[in-house]
Amino acid sequence: MIARLLSCSAALLAIASAMASAQHPAERYGWGFENYTTPMFGWHIYARSYYGIPPDSNDSWLSATFDKLFYEAAFKTTLPDPSGTGNGAGNCYGMSCLSLMMNKYGGYLGYCAPPIKYVGSGSGSGPSDPDLNTAINIMHGHQLSLACIQQYIEQAHSGHSQDASYGVTLSRQTIGREGPYLVCVTKGWNPQAGGHTMIAYDVTGSAGNYKIWVVDPNRIWADTSANHRGWYTSGSNFIQCTGSNWSFLMAGKMSAWPTDGDDGVAGSPLGEGHLVVLPLSVAGPTGRSPSSMGLSLPTLLLKIFIWGKGESRDVAIHQLRTGDGRRLFTEGTKRIDWDSTTGLGAVAPWFNFGNIPAQKPERFEGYFYKGAMPSAEVEFNSGTEGAGVAIGGPDGYVRVDCREGGATARLRFAGLGTAHPVLTVENASKPITVEP
Repeated sequence: MIARLLSCSAALLAIASAMASAQHPAERYGWGFENYTTPMFGWHIYARSYYGIPPDSNDSWLSATFDKLFYEAAFKTTLPDPSGTGNGAGNCYGMSCLSLMMNKYGGYLGYCAPPIKYVGSGSGSGPSDPDLNTAINIMHGHQLSLACIQQYIEQAHSGHSQDASYGVTLSRQTIGREGPYLVCVTKGWNPQAGGHTMIAYDVTGSAGNYKIWVVDPNRIWADTSANHRGWYTSGSNFIQCTGSNWSFLMAGKMSAWPTDGDDGVAGSPLGEGHLVVLPLSVAGPTGRSPSSMGLSLPTLLLKIFIWGKGESRDVAIHQLRTGDGRRLFTEGTKRIDWDSTTGLGAVAPWFNFGNIPAQKPERFEGYFYKGAMPSAEVEFNSGTEGAGVAIGGPDGYVRVDCREGGATARLRFAGLGTAHPVLTVENASKPITVEP
């Protein structure tokens, strides 16, 4: 009897293995609903996206003050709806990440694989189960974990994330080491212009001509139409990598990414964009928030944010310089200075992997720097209705609120990370009121 049971079990495993090998990855990793938007993430999503966040936003806790600042400025609406339209920018990262975790462990956050069995209530409306929506939102928040930001800094350093050949090498290494991973791409060289996350499961090609094969949450196997399942069966589901350049045509768009033009118009020229490789071992597990302060964290991560007050638009950091003269941008541009003698070095912009509508003025900008910065100066624009600026690391931060819109000024900080930092306002284009 035991022998027969073992034989039956072996046969079933063989059948399951054969079915899995014949199954298209889009069927295994795709959902029964396509990518959808969530305009706002509540504190309960924030608290469950990271370790060490107070479950109640009113709780008194060691880092609660900066947690609240990071939640209000970068997480609450900026992450799910960076353009501020109220429509949202998609949950591609959360859908892709949760799918990989479900397939790796058989289930995750209460949901069992395969993801395709979970359906939606209509096109673009997301899952019919509200608890599944919560689980996807939580996983979407993982893109701003401390571990992920360390990956952004490492891959953005010296422009590596804008070199497709670097991305191909890292992709092959990651797949060989732990299997499918999250591949994140941006529309242009400025990641705040929009991004997208997919599951990458294979790399093919040779001699500088490669394809990274993907499962796109914007195109689902469950939909048998030509633009969804047909995209996979026709063999179109790849990021083309030729030399140092890559290209990918987003669902419903007329021009491929990366482009500095309008991707909704045919013929927009290719530009420069980021291609970031996130192993599931980094992206999947719950980690620390980048707002973590103190707690003997081994990583000294400095954060620099600017955000619009109220409905303020067009806020911007024009330049950041350290006390020893190193700078964030090359002079007169918004491109990060990678020169080892003049630039900051280990720095990354705030990546938002959501598809932002074209031509939307900025309402948030952020950067992460791996290292100490005891003194700095920040040149900024307060936007249409005023702005908030924050700079700090594990030992403390300084927040400055500028009430007036349409102003430019320089904020000079000294004693960052100490109990008594000093702020000086210089070169204001008009009288402004600042509240440190």
